[in-house]
Amino acid sequence: MASAAPSVVADETYLSNAEVCILLTKQKEMRAAQGLRVTEEFEKTLSATTRFSGIDRPQEPAMMTYVQELRQELMLKRFERESETDPGTLENVTLTQFEIGALSNLMPGDPEEAFALLPGLTGRFTEEDIQEVCDVIERIRTQTTML
Repeated sequence: MASAAPSVVADETYLSNAEVCILLTKQKEMRAAQGLRVTEEFEKTLSATTRFSGIDRPQEPAMMTYVQELRQELMLKRFERESETDPGTLENVTLTQFEIGALSNLMPGDPEEAFALLPGLTGRFTEEDIQEVCDVIERIRTQTTML
């Protein structure tokens, strides 16, 4: 079975582009309040994270709620499986931090697309599991486009 992320960084938090956009926007506002400017590279990074966030205007207060909600819902998703090491015992399988960040950025529309983009999902999750994840992503994406 393929590993979802290198073990050295498996426990690290991976931010989505939308989350990075929010952090950069706040940093820019703090610098502006201090009378400081940001670099051209900073502006380009902010522009790229905004453009590729998957959510229109992620740095706006109304959208920040949806960005946080997406992470929370993906972190709380649990799928019950029979233990491979202890047959007859059930265990919960969850998305890794890497998978949460990647799914938040890629926003796959269906399980086939998710499995193609993140091969590490294969074998750990069923098509039905990933459909639930895709449904969460689609619901939040739909909510953000309604504003």
